Amino acid sequence: MVARSYETPIIVSLVFSIIAGIVSLGSVFGSCLIRRPTHNPKAIPFKSLFILLLSQTIHIAFTIYSLFRILRDAPPETAEAMKIIPQICKYLQSILILNVLYRLIHAYQAQNCNDITKTILRSQMHGSTLVSLVIISIPHFITWLLSQLGYDTDYQHSTYGLQLAFDGIVMIASLHISFKIFTIIQKLNNARRFSMNGASSLAVGWFFFFTYSLSLLIGDSKGQGTPMTDNMNYEEIVPFICITGQSIGIVHCCMQVHKLGIYGLFRPSSANDERAHILTGSNEEML
Repeated sequence: MVARSYETPIIVSLVFSIIAGIVSLGSVFGSCLIRRPTHNPKAIPFKSLFILLLSQTIHIAFTIYSLFRILRDAPPETAEAMKIIPQICKYLQSILILNVLYRLIHAYQAQNCNDITKTILRSQMHGSTLVSLVIISIPHFITWLLSQLGYDTDYQHSTYGLQLAFDGIVMIASLHISFKIFTIIQKLNNARRFSMNGASSLAVGWFFFFTYSLSLLIGDSKGQGTPMTDNMNYEEIVPFICITGQSIGIVHCCMQVHKLGIYGLFRPSSANDERAHILTGSNEEML
């Protein structure tokens, strides 16, 4: 049986993981309610958003399963094998959330410039970040798998270094995203108050993503020497808060993008509104 000193933090982690799973699953269903904007069909990355939320939910589900096995004192061999799928989901979460944030940022930048979203990779920073994460995740998964199978301890050191490099790139990308979001909010004026709602939600999603990335970087940097009880609370409670915030913020931002029309104006609901909508857009082009 699990020692009493470990049982309480495991139960606390289990409760927070269940709540995080409910929020994440609700975000998956919420993403299905988002409709494609008619004025800019590529503004919202639907596939990346859905896979992100789905992989996030799967990862939490496996975490809950592993915590239940620990409480029941199940054999560790099976539990180790069950870590492979969550590990892949962790890669998908980090890569796809950056892609979603960059795509939404580009949609707002295109809106400010009276343009439409045309390509998938928006900038050199966007493309190089995603490629770097994919390149690092492959050797990291190999060394992590070998270390889990009990091979030479050198693989553990390699996994540790690659994990820090992975977390460092994600942190740098999140700082770059923060600069982009603050620039977008600064450029929005009163005429685009509907855009401000979505940009504020995007900022909320970024903030919790940044906090989550920072907590992972700090946790991984001292993970080898941290006691089990500290790791349990740190690795489950902080992600619960961050997953809740980033999921709600990003999904709400996508819903606000759907409500917008061209140039940040509210989407027309009638023929008269549509004529006024087009007239206002034409006037902005002349300015």
